[in-house]
Amino acid sequence: MNTQTKLFLLSLSLLTFACGQAPAEELTESQQSALTRSCLTEVTPRCAYKVNAMKDTPLETTRIEGLAVPASHREVDVPVTLFLPPELSESSSLPVVVWTHGGGFIARDRVSTQGRYWASHLAQVGYAVVLVSHVEPSRREAEDFCVQHGVDPASAECELIQPNMSAYLKPADTKAVIDGLDELARNVTQYGVTLLTDSLAVGGWSGGSASTLRIAGAKYTLANGREFSIRDERPIAFIAVSPSGDNRSGFTPESFDEIERPVLTITAQGDSKIDVPVEPRVRPHYHMPATGDKYQMYINSDATFHGTMNLSPDDTVMHNKVQATTAAAFLDAKIKGRSKAQRYLDSDVIAELLQLDSTLRAVPPTSLDLEGEPVPGWNRR
Repeated sequence: MNTQTKLFLLSLSLLTFACGQAPAEELTESQQSALTRSCLTEVTPRCAYKVNAMKDTPLETTRIEGLAVPASHREVDVPVTLFLPPELSESSSLPVVVWTHGGGFIARDRVSTQGRYWASHLAQVGYAVVLVSHVEPSRREAEDFCVQHGVDPASAECELIQPNMSAYLKPADTKAVIDGLDELARNVTQYGVTLLTDSLAVGGWSGGSASTLRIAGAKYTLANGREFSIRDERPIAFIAVSPSGDNRSGFTPESFDEIERPVLTITAQGDSKIDVPVEPRVRPHYHMPATGDKYQMYINSDATFHGTMNLSPDDTVMHNKVQATTAAAFLDAKIKGRSKAQRYLDSDVIAELLQLDSTLRAVPPTSLDLEGEPVPGWNRR
């Protein structure tokens, strides 16, 4: 791409970016023009999508706790926490993101705080985020899991597949929350909020990304070799942060073949654990059908770690902002249909943001490639 063409494409997108210290709609024409010229000359953090709306202290939101939705596969209701924008009008109508946390199950008398930073950031840019708590299963629920998958609960085969319970229970919890969104919406009208339950996305980090991809249509294989699907047709788009890769979490390279809807995956050089290298996290993006709305961000920085992807407040603000602003653009494009957000996704700005400093660069390490090709910082298929 020559310089003239690149500048033209950047100008198309940057003309409507919400960048700078005030929302784009509050800028005068001369101020917007000045920002546009500035971003064309040099991409800086101020050019990131809606970066002005995201506070460095991300928990600046309206939070409603003590909520729960019924679930037929559970003995208890599924606890949820609702995150809303910090400033609500008397008639706020908000699209919904259901966010499923990472890690294992939590105790039944607790509510998960995993995912609260992602929930807060997305609420700050105009979404109602329902954070799901996945509670530990009872003995009866463990037996029901085997029955649900055609296995005698008294058999050795049941013991074999029970370690796979989270592959079913977590996305089943998420589906139950989606089932309960209309009732949840009625319960929060007292706050002056209307939940647009048909404008729905699902997202999650780490183990929550596995649940997200299963809701999107990824099939999973139990330890006994049986393949199952828990796909849900209602969500419009999906965000999978630190995604579980092929040959992990019951996934194979073919598990992702039927994911046709828009998906954003985000991972990084340091996004690994003792038993989970980063390479498999990159691959789901390339296994999904190339429908033009599959996006992947790969942050090539040795300053990243697995918690970075959960927007850990201990990490650099730049790492957090580049992930959160890209997710906001993705949701605005796919859920709200915002053309300026789509132009942002299609431009070179995200790739350039990933190269802003020595700790956040999009030039992949030589050790990480896919079929001999280096993994780009920003990719659309």
